[in-house]
Amino acid sequence: MLSPKALPFFLGPLAAATQLPLPRTIHQFPNPTWLENIASTRNGTLLTGVLGATAALHLIDPFASDSAPVDSLLYDFPSANSVFGISELSPNIFAVATGNYSTTSGATEGTSSLWTVGLNSLEKEDGTPAVRKVVDLKDTSLVNGIAALNKDTVLVADSLAGTILGVSVKTGEYHVLHDDISLAPNLTASPAIGVNGLKYLAPNLYFTSTRLGAFRVRVDPDTGAAVGPYVKLASLEVPDDLAVTDDGTVFVARPLGDVVEKVGVDGDVTVIAGGAGEEVVRGATAVTLGRTWRDRGVVYVCTMGGFAEDGSFVEGGKIVAVSMD
Repeated sequence: MLSPKALPFFLGPLAAATQLPLPRTIHQFPNPTWLENIASTRNGTLLTGVLGATAALHLIDPFASDSAPVDSLLYDFPSANSVFGISELSPNIFAVATGNYSTTSGATEGTSSLWTVGLNSLEKEDGTPAVRKVVDLKDTSLVNGIAALNKDTVLVADSLAGTILGVSVKTGEYHVLHDDISLAPNLTASPAIGVNGLKYLAPNLYFTSTRLGAFRVRVDPDTGAAVGPYVKLASLEVPDDLAVTDDGTVFVARPLGDVVEKVGVDGDVTVIAGGAGEEVVRGATAVTLGRTWRDRGVVYVCTMGGFAEDGSFVEGGKIVAVSMD
């Protein structure tokens, strides 16, 4: 849990970035540590979660001074060993998906849950977040990426089932909203998952298909149901999570390619980090965009450390800041 001495992480003024060179490693965890997702908060700190070891949600300060802590454990979710999707429901209130997952044997079906984590409560003396379980998603196979549609509804990717669910934050009720061929897994492939990352930027829901690439679909802003066709934006090899700018530019992490790619509104795909022997984003799993004047134009990347030939992890997962361009 967040210790009182870590309160300045969330509450204190962040130091100016002063055009620090990019790419830049913000923080690296011990080997092995698989970081699965990342989200920016409104004051510039970052939320990231661990997969396959402990369902730990960490708070990272990308602007910490040399004498200040960069990383603090915010919360460790019970009855799970992995944190998957993270998405902001309303100011400083985040939806978080958890479950049980093994990097060798895959997901334990029926173990996924959806939670809310409130950061405003960090102002209290004990410095603990306000955490509430919304629902156990017992009828799901592998809850992965999530996207807040509004303050009351979260869209949830079930990657093995190849569907997207709508979950009511108020009641915990959920049902399938999207069941399209673009979401389906290829069960003979490795990894054998379909729909992966989700991001909602009205009026479109953007998503990655692990076997096909990046897509978008226009959705109803109240229900999240499709009101238009599923449009393929680009073919990508084993994409993971994604981030989207206001103009529809998409940034995608590709863990097996050790790269972050940008998909322009014209469908043109370019590498913005990694590739050509570079190891800066080895095992990139997710991306998020800087939200303050200090980090305008920055894409934050979390990684799982990359695989060696024997299947071990090359390094511990890390948080890296790279340029959008």
